[in-house]
Amino acid sequence: MAASFPHGNARQSNREYVRTQPHVLADIRSKAGSARNVYQTLVLNGPADVQQQTTATPRNIEQVRNVQKSQRNLSRLTHDALYNLHEFAADSDFVHRIVTHPDLSVIMYSPDIVSLFQTLLASDSHSAVHVLSYDTTFCLGDFYLSPLLFRNADFDPAPTIPLAYLLHERKTTDTHTDFFRHLRTVVPELLTCPKLIIVTDREQAITQSLKDTVPELKHFLCWNHVLQDCKRWLQQHGAATQTEVSYYSYVRGTLEPRLVQLFPKISCTCPAAGGCYHIAAARQAIGMKDGVQRKILNLTQLRRNKRKRPDKTAGRKRPRTADVDVVAAPDADPTIAEAAVVAADDDVEPMGEQAVTIRQDICHACDSAEPPPRKNRRQHEIHWIKCDDCPRWFHIICVGVRNTTAAYTCDLCA
Repeated sequence: MAASFPHGNARQSNREYVRTQPHVLADIRSKAGSARNVYQTLVLNGPADVQQQTTATPRNIEQVRNVQKSQRNLSRLTHDALYNLHEFAADSDFVHRIVTHPDLSVIMYSPDIVSLFQTLLASDSHSAVHVLSYDTTFCLGDFYLSPLLFRNADFDPAPTIPLAYLLHERKTTDTHTDFFRHLRTVVPELLTCPKLIIVTDREQAITQSLKDTVPELKHFLCWNHVLQDCKRWLQQHGAATQTEVSYYSYVRGTLEPRLVQLFPKISCTCPAAGGCYHIAAARQAIGMKDGVQRKILNLTQLRRNKRKRPDKTAGRKRPRTADVDVVAAPDADPTIAEAAVVAADDDVEPMGEQAVTIRQDICHACDSAEPPPRKNRRQHEIHWIKCDDCPRWFHIICVGVRNTTAAYTCDLCA
């Protein structure tokens, strides 16, 4: 049996308006959590009858979100957010500094947590390094939240505890500088403890504020951001997945001994799926050359590798506006850079005073007469297609064209 869902607004629909039962709205107000979690809980605990579900369960997630919003509005002191913030600062010992001009910034911390952190720094029972971490992690509507965390070495494993928070409107150097200058007066051990370091994502504003306020504090880059930067660089340069795994293993490193076998089969005991740096180090140690044949890529292939997967297989798509153009070198000849490709069937294209011969025995997408091998593909006749605007030829499998008689314009002429 199927029943139509209530629309919630009888003025914009011809269906009869069905009101949600009052006890459902009361359950939404009493439950804590996100709108999605509350909606799922009430639907799962609702009646099994479809006719009763239309009124005995929430209409949708938007209804739950609206009820929660109205309940929060009732619990506010006033509708002025700044007034509520100052009232909370006066009634609690958590908000310690509020700046409203030129940008809003709020410094928050618990004095008990600060006292615990100072006791941890003053203790001589720990030989390990005390680690602080600071990052703009959360975005709360129009504001950012940057927590300063520390690890409590009194426990095993050492838990991560928030030391202080910065609620700010903009991610500027002055905002972070004001935060660390205030903490420097509250926790003077930041300047004197030799075993204290701080880990960030090397954001420019955070880095500059640390240099200005606590230059004695040793600053390190988070390993997770290092791997993300490596992954972003490798993907932009068209690296394969196995190459990414090899780079990750090299960046992370390992303290465990690894067994490398070079004959009769090359293998390594490390978890890397592709070639690892252990194998490369073993080859170099005994004087073996790298047997991996590196494929020579041209600009067309690098441009195709930079596209998303759906755009790689569809050769008929026009270039997108977000594509990055190749910038000529400063010492390039302007007469060659500005020369246009003549749309004719000639084998020679004039470029200024020089002439470039276009080969017709290779595919200008892969620079080879044979198409690139692919998995689970049988050997069959090679099909070619010619650009309608220039004398270049391409494998239909390289440009994503299925019909050799179809109209086609290459990327250089598009």
